[in-house]
Amino acid sequence: MKRTFLSMLLVLTAAAAVFAFGSDYNGTAAQYSSGGSASTVGQQTGTEPAAGVTRKPNTSGVYEWEPARPAGDQQTQVRAQATAGVTQVDEVVVTARRITEKISFVPKHIDVILPKPEMKLVELPDILEKIAGFEILKYGGYEAVAGVSIRGAPSGHTLVLVNGIPVNDIMTGTADLNMLSVSDISKIEVIKGGMSAIYGMEGSSGVINMLTGSKENKLLRASVAYGSFETLKYSLASHYQIYGVKYSAGVVEDKSAGYKENSDYFKRSADLKLAFTGDTTDTQIYGNYLKRETGVTTTARQYDENYGVGSDFTAITGPVNVKISGFMKSEDLTYISGGTWSSVSRHKKKEYQGRMDIIYDENEFFSGLTSYEADFKSVTSTNIGYRDMLNHSSVSSATTKYLNGDLVINTSFRADFNSHFANTTSESLSGKYKLPENIIARASFEKSLRAPAFGELYWPTEDWGSFVMTGNPGLRPEDTTSYEIVIEKSDTGIKESLAWFKNDIKNLISWKSTYEGITETSRPVNIDAANIWGLEAKVDFDPSESMNISACYTFMKAADGNGDKLLYRPESTAEVEVTYKFPFETVIKVDARYTDIKLGTRSVNFVSEIYVMKPYFLMDVSAAHKLSENVKVSVEAGNVLNNTEYEVMPGYQMPGRNINANITVEF
Repeated sequence: MKRTFLSMLLVLTAAAAVFAFGSDYNGTAAQYSSGGSASTVGQQTGTEPAAGVTRKPNTSGVYEWEPARPAGDQQTQVRAQATAGVTQVDEVVVTARRITEKISFVPKHIDVILPKPEMKLVELPDILEKIAGFEILKYGGYEAVAGVSIRGAPSGHTLVLVNGIPVNDIMTGTADLNMLSVSDISKIEVIKGGMSAIYGMEGSSGVINMLTGSKENKLLRASVAYGSFETLKYSLASHYQIYGVKYSAGVVEDKSAGYKENSDYFKRSADLKLAFTGDTTDTQIYGNYLKRETGVTTTARQYDENYGVGSDFTAITGPVNVKISGFMKSEDLTYISGGTWSSVSRHKKKEYQGRMDIIYDENEFFSGLTSYEADFKSVTSTNIGYRDMLNHSSVSSATTKYLNGDLVINTSFRADFNSHFANTTSESLSGKYKLPENIIARASFEKSLRAPAFGELYWPTEDWGSFVMTGNPGLRPEDTTSYEIVIEKSDTGIKESLAWFKNDIKNLISWKSTYEGITETSRPVNIDAANIWGLEAKVDFDPSESMNISACYTFMKAADGNGDKLLYRPESTAEVEVTYKFPFETVIKVDARYTDIKLGTRSVNFVSEIYVMKPYFLMDVSAAHKLSENVKVSVEAGNVLNNTEYEVMPGYQMPGRNINANITVEF
């Protein structure tokens, strides 16, 4: 009872803090309308620009799109045993060091998001938006470009993967989350904080890894959804094992007439995974395909056709294992600007990567790996011509358990030898310690890098008379030093955590303007710095066997080296989600999200000015019902308060109230 009271107090305190910050809107708006300053550090557009995610109680970092079942169910019994110390739920993860290992062997906190077939109406941006410290940069609704900022870092600092294949665009460095479908995934693994010591110059603020497939054998799963704006979505999936070969395959088709002019879209995607497991070998082959057409602005259209294939082979020879992996991906983007001065640009992008890991594992007491990786990227573009980049790297990482496993420490080091930049290094140190009373303390320190994208390096000089835009081949990688301290506590029916983080970014790339007469020239330069720090509070508890309440609150201060606020970073966000499961196989879920004021830019009489974007409050309601063992239906009402005035990114209209329904049949 005491812990429930404390959790309720934390939620109410967070809510009070949110509205206290929100009340500052008028004063802050007045400040900037009278000439106050802000920093444009870290602005990224290009491909920059969730409902139904709750924490799985008392399992460290594991989420579900559906609450755990009532007491008496096997899953709930396992959860209760884990909390009481009888059994520890130890999820197997692959993202922390790009090898398979138990989550208890990873010092850094990992959010593991597990799917539930009852909720088929969510998209990846909706899912990730539920994680503390995440800000989804939506350039409109539905299929509009959506990037992700982790703890205030620009979206190009986050690496997004599907089965280990990067999704980040080679031209811009960012990932469009709406290119990905969550209809056929086994889980999503998320790590916040610098990961360059493992992944190189693309994961300086965190890594998101979507893993396709299913742990259960389902010969066929079919789903149909229909909703507002003539939105129609079909999906088919099959997960089965034949003669020792386990396969997972899925196809999705998604289309909509759009909620405003030129916001319609059509998307078709497919994925396939094959797994062969022997006595001394493990082999996986996987691939994905996407074709999409969507409206971008009032007149522009974008056409994407992407595919990727990869494989990994592991030889199990005792304490020393060898893993050989690789992938190739191809992206073809055509952009038609439309309007009076319509133009067409096309960008063909390819990436090839090969990697070998030698892994030494000593009975879960010590695990070390050394790796070699070669990566080649190329772009053939109507704007920048042909460009390529080759990178060789070596990685060393060691994890050791001390004090009967209560203390876990990891050190990692990576050296990169790049054809364009000077040789660079990244390093990290992280640890966790298990205290009495089910308390876990974590701490980490990382020095990470983010490489400039091809578009920033090589964009050709474009002259519109009084305005000129050009790239900068002399850009250097951005340098981030990040710190994190996390305290977690789990008990029966409740989980609480509090995290402090700090990111110091040097050589941050920012588009800056110089003036000569009436001519303005804009180009990216390494002249800015960013200092970002904040707190994340999370609570998840079960007031009863049928109810789950989860809440998270993020407070963040983000400024440049001069102390000016960074654009597009709200000081606080809060999320509360209440899920109730009725005894007749029906689940009702209510989700509310508040986003505080932030600064944006807009054009007034062809002059860019900084303004204060209003805070906003959104609410979604969803319900799911299990008709039988094989048939499930669900309905979701998004933005039920019909807020049509809020902006996530300046100048991009968001959709009002929308309703979608889904039916899923599986065998």
